[in-house]
Amino acid sequence: MYSSDSQRKHEPALQIGIDSKPAIHVDPRNLGPSYAIAVGPYCGGILWQVERTSDGQIMQRVFTPAKWHMTNGREPHAVTPFVGNRVALIAFTHSSTHLASSRPLLDAPVS
Repeated sequence: MYSSDSQRKHEPALQIGIDSKPAIHVDPRNLGPSYAIAVGPYCGGILWQVERTSDGQIMQRVFTPAKWHMTNGREPHAVTPFVGNRVALIAFTHSSTHLASSRPLLDAPVS
């Protein structure tokens, strides 16, 4: 338990994408590496990302399905078109997770 909100640290988040087809984008509020896996009976749906090498060159990286990969959401990335059912899990740290309530969701009032 933190004694004040200012002492709370950034905590990891988990995003679940079901059949999502994100176009090329960046996630500027990610604070560090992300870990991603996509599973399900689908064809296509490859995660690809643009990366900058240590010497400043730009390259394209492709991630194979059904395997955990470390990615960088702050670089441009997208998912190629696919058919079937694709579920993606992305573990990351978002810059605003420290603002979330520490109260369990099950205790939250239902509106």
